[in-house]
Amino acid sequence: MNNSTCKSVLLASLVFVSPMWSLAKIDPVEQLIEAGKFSEAQPLIEKRLEETPGDPYLLYNLALTHYAAGDFEEAVVLWEKVRMASDQDLVTKAMAQIGNASYRISEVIQEEGRQEDATIQLRRAQHSLQAAVERDDDYDVAVQNFDFVSKKLVAHLVQQGNSKIEKSESKWVKGERDLVLYRSALTDYEEALSIRPDDEAIQKLVNDTRQKMTDYLMNSGEKNLSSAEKTLKKVKEPTAEDRLTSEEGRELNRAQNEISEAVANFEDAASISPDDQEAANALEEARKKASDLMKDIADKWRENSEALDDSIAQMQERRQVIQAQLKNEEDETKRSELGKENKDLAREMSRQQYHADLQAERALEDYEQALSLNPDNQEAFAEKWKLEQKMSEKHEAKADANLQVAQQALQNIEDRQPRLEQMREQLETAPENKLKGLENEIEKYENYQASSAQHAADRLLKAKTDLEKSTQLDPSNESAQQKLEQTNAHIADVLEQAADLQLAIAERLQDAGKDDQAIARQEMAIKNFDSALALSEDEQQQAALVQKMAAARQDLLSQRNARAQQLATQQQQQQVQQPGDPNAPQQLNAENAQEVAMEYKEMVQFAEDQQGSEEFGNFDTKAMKRVVKDW
Repeated sequence: MNNSTCKSVLLASLVFVSPMWSLAKIDPVEQLIEAGKFSEAQPLIEKRLEETPGDPYLLYNLALTHYAAGDFEEAVVLWEKVRMASDQDLVTKAMAQIGNASYRISEVIQEEGRQEDATIQLRRAQHSLQAAVERDDDYDVAVQNFDFVSKKLVAHLVQQGNSKIEKSESKWVKGERDLVLYRSALTDYEEALSIRPDDEAIQKLVNDTRQKMTDYLMNSGEKNLSSAEKTLKKVKEPTAEDRLTSEEGRELNRAQNEISEAVANFEDAASISPDDQEAANALEEARKKASDLMKDIADKWRENSEALDDSIAQMQERRQVIQAQLKNEEDETKRSELGKENKDLAREMSRQQYHADLQAERALEDYEQALSLNPDNQEAFAEKWKLEQKMSEKHEAKADANLQVAQQALQNIEDRQPRLEQMREQLETAPENKLKGLENEIEKYENYQASSAQHAADRLLKAKTDLEKSTQLDPSNESAQQKLEQTNAHIADVLEQAADLQLAIAERLQDAGKDDQAIARQEMAIKNFDSALALSEDEQQQAALVQKMAAARQDLLSQRNARAQQLATQQQQQQVQQPGDPNAPQQLNAENAQEVAMEYKEMVQFAEDQQGSEEFGNFDTKAMKRVVKDW
C-alpha cells in the first residue's frame, strides 16, 4: 500500500460478532491491524495523515484505533468526517461504525446512571445503523447490529418508562400524580412502540399509561370546576350600596383561573386519548359548564360596573344640588365647605368611573370567553350584546362631551380673533406710552388662541378614540358613525391650526430670548403636524404639512444647537477655583455641565429619529456625541 492511503477497513463489532477486515493489500499498517495491534498502528496512521490530511481511509482506520482503545467519542468524530468521502462503500461502513461506537458510549453512560444521556446515544446508534442498512441491505453485520441495537433501545425505553411511572407513583401526595413524569414515560413507551409496532406488551403499556393520565386529568378537571362553582357562590350580587370588595374581586379571579385549568385538563385528556369517546364527551360537557360559569363571572363584573354607574349618578345629583347652592350662598365658610365637597365628589366620580369602565371591559372579555367555550350559550350572547350596546353609548357620550368642549374652544378662537386683529392694527399707530400695554395684551390673546386651539385638538383626538370604540362595539350605532366621519373630516385642520399658532408663539419667545420655552412650543407644533399628516386625507394638505414639518424640525435643531453652544460657553466662563488653594486645578460647574450634555444628547436623539442616520442638515451628530462624552 502506498503512503497516501491506507484502505484496510474494519467494521468494529459489538460484543456478539467477531471483527472482520477488508484488506486492499498488505503493508505494515494492515499487518498491525490484522494482528489487533491497534496501539502500534495508530502512530503510523497519524504520520501518514500529516502527509495527506483528510484522507478518508486513513481517518477511518485511525478511528478504528481509537475504538479499540475505548475512546469511542473520538472514534465517532473521525468517522463523521469519513461520511464526506466519495467512496460510498466506505461511507456506509463509517455510518455503521458510528452506530457501533454510539452503542458502546451508551453502555458506559448507563453504568454511570445517566439514563437519559444513554437514550440519546442509543438513538444515534440505531439511526446510524439503520442508515447503513438502507444504503446496503446486504451488509449482514450492519443488519445484525441494527437489530441488536433496536432491541436494546426498546428494552431501555421500556425500562426507563417504568422507572418514571414508579417514581411518579412514589411521589403521590393527596391524590396528585407527577404528570411530567407520566408524560415522559408515555413518550418513552410510544417511541419503543414505533420501533416494535407489533409488540403487544408495549402497546398495552402505552394504552394503560394513556388511560391513567386521561382518568387523572378528567378527575382533576371535575375538581377544578366544582371548586370554581363553590367560589362563585361566595361572591354576593353587587348593588350601588354594597359593591364587590377587593377580596371578592380576587375570588372571581381565582374562579376564572380554576375554570381555565379545568378546561385545559379536559382538553389534555382528550388529546392523550383521541379515540376515547368518553373523554371527548366529557370535554364537551366541561366546556358547556365552564361557559356557564364564565357567564356568571361576567355577570358579577357587569353588575358591579352598573352599581358603580348608579353611585356616580347619585353623586352627580348631589353635585348639581351643591352647584345650585353655591350660586345663592353668601357665607364664605359655607361656600368653602360646599366647594370642597364638590371637588371631593368630582374626584370620587372620576375614580369610580375608571373602575366602572374597567369592569365593563372585563365583563365583555368574560362573555366572549364564555362564547368561545360554548358558541350556543344564548344567555351569554344576549348579555354580551346588551353590554356592547351600553358601552357603545357610554363611549359616544364621552365623545359628545369632548366634541362640545372642542367646539367651544374653537368658538372662543373665532370670537377673540376680531379683537386680536384690531389690537394688531392699533399697534402700528399707538403712542409710545401705550405700546407696552398693547403688546402685553396681544401676547395674552395669542397665548389664549394657541391654548384654545391645542385644547380643541386634544379633545377632538379623545373624541375620535371614543367614537372608534363606540362603532367597534356596536357597528349599528349610526349616530356614532356619523360623528366619527365628521370628526375625521376636520381634525387635521384643527391640528394644523394648533401647530401654526404654537410656532407663532415660539418665534415670539425666541425673539424675547426665552429659548427653553420656544423649544417646548416647537416640539408641540411638530407633534401636531405629525398627527395632522397621519389623519389628513387631502393630498394638498399633506404636501403642505410635510413642508411645514420639515421647516419646523430644522428650526428646532438650530435652536437646540444654539442653546447647547450657549450653555457650553457659560460652562467655560463659570469654572471655579478650589477654596483655600489657588494652585489647585479648576473644576467644572457640574450642574451646568450636565445641562449641556443633556441638551446635546436630545439634539442627537432628535436628529437620528428624524433622519435615521448620523447627520441631519448641517449638524454632525457624531461630533455632538463626542461633546456629550466629554462633558
